[in-house]
Amino acid sequence: MRFYSTFHTLVILMVVLTFSAPFVILAQQNTTQQDVPKDATQDVNAIQRQAIADAEQDASTDHNIFVSIGMGACLPILSLTTGLVGAVVLGRESNGGWFGYSLGNPYAFVGCAGITAVGSYWVIYSYDSKPATERFIGKTSVYVEVYTEAYQKKMRSLRLKWVAVGSSGCLMYVTYKHLTLPTILRMLKSVV
Repeated sequence: MRFYSTFHTLVILMVVLTFSAPFVILAQQNTTQQDVPKDATQDVNAIQRQAIADAEQDASTDHNIFVSIGMGACLPILSLTTGLVGAVVLGRESNGGWFGYSLGNPYAFVGCAGITAVGSYWVIYSYDSKPATERFIGKTSVYVEVYTEAYQKKMRSLRLKWVAVGSSGCLMYVTYKHLTLPTILRMLKSVV
């Protein structure tokens, strides 16, 4: 049997490559990555200011206004619906009422609607938006920390602002459509 044949050479090469790869990986893991030395002109405050400016700009471009307005428009409807269901369920009376129930319990309505509204706004407020991690390639740890905090703060303020706009728009529409417009029409009918 010839030991120096092509087959045996390839087998030995494959064995060496197979068993040497884990050692190369372990050697690469044990090396520490050193940070690039900072220039003398670049201080921590400049890095923080740049991170805050970048985070606010990225948060403004990443924020979807229409989703926040839509969430805001749904919250009053959700709160009013839960309030009505709570008033119906908690305001039970054996005689009469709507489907055998009475809407005469204002505390149940206000309580259920209020708890739903506060809970919904709390969920929206407490949700933390995470910035994309590819924005941190080559950045220092100070930059990443300040950027993440500023990004979440700006996204939270934008989200709450536009949710409030959607909620107030929905409430103004409901008020106009169901309270003001019928009153105006009744007044016009009485004049004519």
